[in-house]
Amino acid sequence: MKRTRQQQGKAPRSYQKHQLTPLLKTLKQGGLGAIDQRSALARETAKLRSEIIRDLGGEENLSAQQLAVVKEFTKRSVMVESIDAWIFTQPSLLNKRTRSLYPIVVQRQVIADGMIRCLERLGLERRAKQIPSLQDYLSQKGTP
Repeated sequence: MKRTRQQQGKAPRSYQKHQLTPLLKTLKQGGLGAIDQRSALARETAKLRSEIIRDLGGEENLSAQQLAVVKEFTKRSVMVESIDAWIFTQPSLLNKRTRSLYPIVVQRQVIADGMIRCLERLGLERRAKQIPSLQDYLSQKGTP
């Protein structure tokens, strides 16, 4: 008969909960809309999205594919921010027993690399919003 750790006189193992799995599930099932829009996280995410779109010349100048990349970037940004908040509360990033980084640190880096790929697809240069010439503007307004 196999004895449990408590029966052997050893203390039960402590498990660390990083809460990444529920966040990932929420984002996969409902996207960014699943986040309570009144929260600070949702407001910061919306602000980041609007700043990126503004830097790319405005929503009217972006293709559907570019908007999808922006959406993916903002989802990854939420994940990285949440992981960072948890990581920085930990006393150490190293598992002393295995002498390695905790898996969450590696997963965070993979997500951050994905963010960089999204930005590379969008382009890192800022684009000016296209505005009509004065003649075009006046002709649209109907002013002679």
